This record gives sequence, structure tokens and C-alpha cells, in this order.
Amino acid sequence: FTARIVVMGDDRVVGRLAKAYYLYRKREARRLCLTMKINLQFYYIPVCAAPAPSSSAKVNLCQPKGNPCTLGSYL
Repeated sequence: FTARIVVMGDDRVVGRLAKAYYLYRKREARRLCLTMKINLQFYYIPVCAAPAPSSSAKVNLCQPKGNPCTLGSYL
């Protein structure tokens, strides 16, 4: 069984994911419950915040086209 985990966000989100994964591995080192049954795959999609409008020309390169939640259907 493979669990695919998709994380979208900035550096803070990656830090939280790393901390959660560390605590998970630490707990699993004491007793193997899930590690023997599942295979974890992590996917990280960087998302930047919309910049503050500083000029009259509004160009937002960070905003995705369409719904970002549809990405999960491709995995």
C-alpha cells in the first residue's frame, strides 16, 4: 500500500512537514505499526503569496490557472 502525501505551501509548511515526519519516524522506531504496511511518498508544490500591488500594471505570476485542488486527481 502506498500513501501519497501532497503538500502545498511555502517554507513554513515544509518545516511543519519535516517536524511531523521526524516525530512519526521517532514513534515508529519504538514500535513498528505502520512502516511495515505502507510506503510513504511525499510531493511538495511550492506556492508563493500574491505580491502587494506596487504599480498600475497588475501581473500576478504566482496565481495558478484553474483550481489547484485538481492536481490531486493526477496522482
